[in-house]
Amino acid sequence: MDLRSAKPGERLFHLASRDVRVPFGVDVVQVAPSSVSIRFEPSVTKRVPIAPAVEGEPAPGFVVGTVSAEPSTVEVIGPAGALEALTEAITEPVVVTGASGPITEMVTVGSPDPAVRLRAETTARVTVNVAAAPIQWSVTNVVVQVRNASRPVQVQPRAVTVHAHGPREARAAVAGEFDAFVDVSGLRAGQFDLPVKIVPPARVGVMSIEPAQVRVKIR
Repeated sequence: MDLRSAKPGERLFHLASRDVRVPFGVDVVQVAPSSVSIRFEPSVTKRVPIAPAVEGEPAPGFVVGTVSAEPSTVEVIGPAGALEALTEAITEPVVVTGASGPITEMVTVGSPDPAVRLRAETTARVTVNVAAAPIQWSVTNVVVQVRNASRPVQVQPRAVTVHAHGPREARAAVAGEFDAFVDVSGLRAGQFDLPVKIVPPARVGVMSIEPAQVRVKIR
């Protein structure tokens, strides 16, 4: 087929016996199908992020954290339709089986769509952060303070239990390091059920508070 006249879009090309090269002594009687439909698209380029692949499970008690690649993007080239659907480039997998610390490897970058290729051969430096898995624990007797009180205030119960999570070394945090409080600004005399707010120590997250509300009496 002579494709010199091809233009973007769906094109139909006819095939006749004269278009087929055959060995000496052989004649072409018929070509089936007698026409071929081909779709042509312009070739374009696009820059997409590199999505590193990670394979395996780290050592017990450890989890995979952030994964980064350097460079973080790559330029690809291919049919306009294929590039419109392409959102990322892929890499060879970085194996983290049994790991208990960060892993860095140089890996090859490629395209998940065979119709798309990289403008240039590319390798990326992939870093997988493997860290100790966060744990959960409870801190009892966290005293609830009152903020912005202009009158005498009574709180019941006076202390709450905080269910926290974080790295293992943060478990040493004691009740006094959690700032638990209710805000009574703008409230007049009366009885109210107010939510308890918590400011935890550094690197500690709050899962829940028990009870989540306390009864406040303002005189």
